[in-house]
Amino acid sequence: MEDQKLIDWSDLPPPPKDAFEVYVHLREEDIHFIDTIVCCYDGIAKVRRDCKVLGDKMYFKVYVPPDFLEEFKEVLERLKEFIFVGDFFIVEPP
Repeated sequence: MEDQKLIDWSDLPPPPKDAFEVYVHLREEDIHFIDTIVCCYDGIAKVRRDCKVLGDKMYFKVYVPPDFLEEFKEVLERLKEFIFVGDFFIVEPP
């Protein structure tokens, strides 16, 4: 067996903090569209099908790393040109 060099991982940044849970008021039929768009932004967020129903509104859960929260809000604003995006609320990590 040849000598194998170990990779030095010591210069990597620490793991990210826990993600924010952002609940976005969307229509159920738009989940696939928003998930596809968000996937194009590497690591910006993870769209889930989990939802909360508050009154007559359906809020879908999106996990957003702290470093990408502002960028994710900008993406939501741009998406309003193409699909219904209502209000949203943010649950901070514990």
